[in-house]
Amino acid sequence: MRRLPLLIASLATVLALPGAADAGLVAQYSLDGDATDSVGGFDGSINGGAGFVASPYGGGLAINLTGGQYVDTVATSATASNLGINGNNPKTMSAWARPEAFNNASIFEVGSTGSAGQMYSLRTQTTTDLWRAQFWSNPDFDFSTPGAANTWGWYVLTHDGTIGRAYRNGVIVGQEASTLNTNDGRSFEIGRYGGSTTFVGQIDDVRIYDEALTPAQVEAEYEAMGGYAEGFDTYGSQIDTSVWYTSGGMNSTRLRSNRGSQGPYLLGTFDNDANDPAGNVRNVYNVHQDNVTSLTWGQPLRVLDDSGSLEFLLSGGSFPVNEGSQRAGGSGIALWDVAAGDFVRDGGAIRFVTRSGNGGLQGQSISLAGLEGHIVSPVLYDRQIGSWAWSELDSLTALPGVVEPLVMPHRVLLEFGFDEPGDYMGWTGDLGSFAIGDSGGGLLTRHINLDGSFALGEGFLSSALGGNWDAPTGEIRSPGFALAGDILEFYIAGGGSTRPELAFELWVDMDGNGTYTLQRTAQHEADAGEFDYDFWRIGGLNGLDAYLRLYDGNSGTWGHIEVDAIRMVDLAVPEPGTLALTGMALAGLARRLRRRRTA
Repeated sequence: MRRLPLLIASLATVLALPGAADAGLVAQYSLDGDATDSVGGFDGSINGGAGFVASPYGGGLAINLTGGQYVDTVATSATASNLGINGNNPKTMSAWARPEAFNNASIFEVGSTGSAGQMYSLRTQTTTDLWRAQFWSNPDFDFSTPGAANTWGWYVLTHDGTIGRAYRNGVIVGQEASTLNTNDGRSFEIGRYGGSTTFVGQIDDVRIYDEALTPAQVEAEYEAMGGYAEGFDTYGSQIDTSVWYTSGGMNSTRLRSNRGSQGPYLLGTFDNDANDPAGNVRNVYNVHQDNVTSLTWGQPLRVLDDSGSLEFLLSGGSFPVNEGSQRAGGSGIALWDVAAGDFVRDGGAIRFVTRSGNGGLQGQSISLAGLEGHIVSPVLYDRQIGSWAWSELDSLTALPGVVEPLVMPHRVLLEFGFDEPGDYMGWTGDLGSFAIGDSGGGLLTRHINLDGSFALGEGFLSSALGGNWDAPTGEIRSPGFALAGDILEFYIAGGGSTRPELAFELWVDMDGNGTYTLQRTAQHEADAGEFDYDFWRIGGLNGLDAYLRLYDGNSGTWGHIEVDAIRMVDLAVPEPGTLALTGMALAGLARRLRRRRTA
């Protein structure tokens, strides 16, 4: 998901003109008790005595298919040619559906079998949650939608003449290059595959377009319905940093295009190379896929219905959260409560979802229970090192009426990056005991600047001087500053916590009388030349004067300490006028959706 101007415009249209036809829309079946086409006049007949039930998403009613029923349009008027989607012409079909069985049945289809590419159908397979974009023979492709059985979802199948794409709830779930030759062998049908196998479940609001909706259009359409969709496929090769914020401003979390994602990209901490897209903030970076630690905050969402959840695909390692650890802290998904300036907690523990077992993308969800009215951000959480110690996120969605996205970008209020040779950025003290990245050879093989280079005297603040790692001792202090925002974050390396003489500290004037006391302390968790992420929550200290101190009182083995990427961050700041506008527009839509759901 990007930002909200498009959503606001779409909502204005939806609220003012509900049911208005879209450009390129050639047929629409609302299925509110009959099979009338409200757009193109391609009316259908209902076979087998199908019933209708209340629809929570697509409209007032949905057709309820229990076996043997389906919608058959008149063959002479609803052929692919008459709909303008024959051959390799661009085309899109969409529908809300709730499959109760996976039995090789179609939600919708047109064309027939015979030779490759002559059919256009989206159908279930016999394995639960497995689907096929059925074009017939070689152009077909299969995809999985974990959690789809017995659950409503919005399904879209597009083909632009070159690539076929399947979507669920606004995000790509499968795609493949192909050329089609959709024929007129069978007219358009709803709820039956190949003239025989019938769908079991409910279907609503079926639409046909004589154009291929783009990923951005599909996402926007789902958002205009009140849904939330973040598939990471509409940004290009770099994440929008006004929407997603990664700890330290580093590229330790990035869009990846070679990780088996559902669409072109996913967001992950997996990395096995030193390559980096241009334009990112230079800083230390660990190129080993299992030793990257970071947190990445997503777009703030107001919870409208706390009986719902955020659904997503998660891959990587299975590690539960351990809040006190930099290196064995878990990997998965958490929620950040914007007003509280803290993670959402249950009985004091972070509400957290990790993968079940190590491996590829797996369907998961995180509950929004107890959060109605709260503003929360999803957090991709990786504070784990070792085998499988990485996380990847794809297809983050919520059904209509569950959450509303808000324009509340982060603000970096203070930063010490130590990226210029010899520039201590105003820090004072025992400068002869500290250097800017002049650490000899040990860290050079593991930490580089994000442009893929490393130069001595550049990159981080260290008490490990070149050729003399452990001997220097002393302290160095930052300039004074006023505390503000949500967190003060940093990356830390060097000697471990068994060496109390090594510490990174926050000193605060608690009474405003010029007397500073130690309020936060961090030590590296283990003796290691790798940087690990850590942060302090500072919301309760806002407005107080403070300074940072890096202290090295140890000249023995591993008697050195490094810090980098120090940032004070406000994680969600409303933009003037936007929050109230989106709140009013989406509140009205949410009320309508709730009335539908409970009708």
